Amino acid sequence: MAKISFIDDEQVYIVTDNNKFESYNKKALNFNAKVGDVVSVDVVNNKIIISKQKTKNFNTETKNKPKTSTQKYNNIEKPIFNEEPTKPVNKLIYCIFAILFGSLGVHNFFAGKSKQGILYLLFSWSAIPNILSIIDFIKALTKKADENGNIYL
Repeated sequence: MAKISFIDDEQVYIVTDNNKFESYNKKALNFNAKVGDVVSVDVVNNKIIISKQKTKNFNTETKNKPKTSTQKYNNIEKPIFNEEPTKPVNKLIYCIFAILFGSLGVHNFFAGKSKQGILYLLFSWSAIPNILSIIDFIKALTKKADENGNIYL
């Protein structure tokens, strides 16, 4: 297998498996080439033909596993939908904000989740943020705080 590393007006530059650069005329391509395409170079009837190879993009570790809402990064399981990085938040203040100003998303802004806070603000006219803030309050209340009274959301 080889990869296309550079394309100019008339030539295609390919890096082979043994890290050699080879240049070919664009007329040898039978597809619309892009840098990074995996190709094979064949000689048929004294003509060079460069064909694009189909690659399978799948992870063998997760092939047979059920899909979850978490991923592992450096052996630490984190939710996919959280914004990075998670910061420590004072549990008492977060719970007060969630109950008193939850429909406006103040507790989300306080926790550094600005995108979620903006969504709460946009839908503050409906009852959806009120219900979600009560759920956030219960989740925060049931989390165990560290020695400084902080929780990680």
